[in-house]
Amino acid sequence: MSAKEWRLQREGEEDNASSDSHRWLVTYADMITLLMVFFVVMYALSSRISNANFTKLTHSLSQSLNPKKQKGIDIFAQAPTTKPTTQMQEAQMRVKQAIAKFDGRSQVKVDLEPRGLVISLFDTAFFKPNTDDITPQMARALYKIASGIATMSNAISIEGHTDNTPTAKGAFSSNWDLAARRAVKVVEFLVDKCHIKPQRLSATTYAQYRPLFPNDTPEHRAMNRRVDIVLSSKGPQPAITPTPTPLNQLAPGSPPPNAFQNPFSGQIANPFGG
Repeated sequence: MSAKEWRLQREGEEDNASSDSHRWLVTYADMITLLMVFFVVMYALSSRISNANFTKLTHSLSQSLNPKKQKGIDIFAQAPTTKPTTQMQEAQMRVKQAIAKFDGRSQVKVDLEPRGLVISLFDTAFFKPNTDDITPQMARALYKIASGIATMSNAISIEGHTDNTPTAKGAFSSNWDLAARRAVKVVEFLVDKCHIKPQRLSATTYAQYRPLFPNDTPEHRAMNRRVDIVLSSKGPQPAITPTPTPLNQLAPGSPPPNAFQNPFSGQIANPFGG
């Protein structure tokens, strides 16, 4: 064998040996790619991203990992598709339709906020001045609002607010006290008259310290005097929140009420009508 032939044969053996020694890089690259995908998915599950973005992410990953997949079970498709915002929008629609024919609807405002659905009842049309007595108009409003949220499990916070006018002497110790008593009265009404599960409810007082407007005009002070019913956008807590009673079971033996009507009319005596 000539020197040239020997050299060519040896270089060929070295090239083959080098190729064999680098095959592990393919497996290593696949493992790193899978780890990256794993941590991206874990981050997506743990961070507060929107459901829409999460759906886009899972769909993109599924397509990347299974480009030729046509049929079969897609593990990413098992993610919940119901959006909390959609649930809140449906609740907002139900409440608005429930109060559409209510004569005091101009004193009720229904808004979607990041914390949930906020239903504000304004001015002294719903409470007598310097008292925590619920007026007939307030009772009618609460019946209609309850019909829109009775079948949900989300927590409900009742928040009492006042303007900066001091309370009358002897009735309440402060605006803190007045706002708290009004919030508690609404909670008691929703539990006793509307049969909302008490585990869903809480009462909070803010007195005059969370105004919507400056307390500089009678109109602004009237808007600051309010009770907010806040339906939380957070999901219900199964351990502490019972399953809500379906509307057609609130009055056993009676036919299911029509949508957006008072579901409690056949169960209790409503002295206020409507």
